[in-house]
Amino acid sequence: MQHFSAALYLSDVITKLHALTVIGLIEAFEQSAPSSLSFELARATSTGAWVGALRDAVQRVNPGMLGNVSADEWIADLKTWLTQKRGRADEERLGDVLRPLAYLTERLSQQTGTREIGSRPRTPIDLMQIMVEIRNKTTGDHAYGSEFWSTSVQAIVAGADLLSRDSPLWSGSFVLPLERRGRAMVRLLEGVEPEQSVHVPALANDSGDSPWYMLVKTPVASLGELVWVKVA
Repeated sequence: MQHFSAALYLSDVITKLHALTVIGLIEAFEQSAPSSLSFELARATSTGAWVGALRDAVQRVNPGMLGNVSADEWIADLKTWLTQKRGRADEERLGDVLRPLAYLTERLSQQTGTREIGSRPRTPIDLMQIMVEIRNKTTGDHAYGSEFWSTSVQAIVAGADLLSRDSPLWSGSFVLPLERRGRAMVRLLEGVEPEQSVHVPALANDSGDSPWYMLVKTPVASLGELVWVKVA
């Protein structure tokens, strides 16, 4: 059961990181922080609201928002990966992950008497939604027994694994701005205990509140041409 729950919590975190980043892109482009989506999420009580906000936000995001060729390509890749239903390069792999999870969701719905009829899941956002539904139907409920957990955990872990490995979001790096001896720095949030910090002159002119997180789209070696977006 612990592995089952851990994979669902990991999926929750990944979903929120995607939502924060995409909404951050919109707010950076529209210069409207905090946006209505941010305001809604500040009061959200479930990850389902984050999935809904991500669905809304990703439809509004378009390449060109950051005015940087590599960043524009990254936005396009992220949007396509999240939403494309047909003709995907990873269609077979994604389908192999989605099918057992959709079946598990159907089983749980029948057992709880909350059967819902919806369209067949096809995208990573659909995968995020399924993981939320499964968590809502199983968290805190130990009545299913050890056989249920042992036979279901593989599908859950596969879902979390796909989200944690395949998303174009991970081609960037989350960082935390710091100030060291009057210099604008960022701590790269990588690994269990992040230690690497680098000097980023571009941050010295930012007048926003600190601390906040951002997403670096360029390699660490070329931070002089930093492309970033506030995400929290």
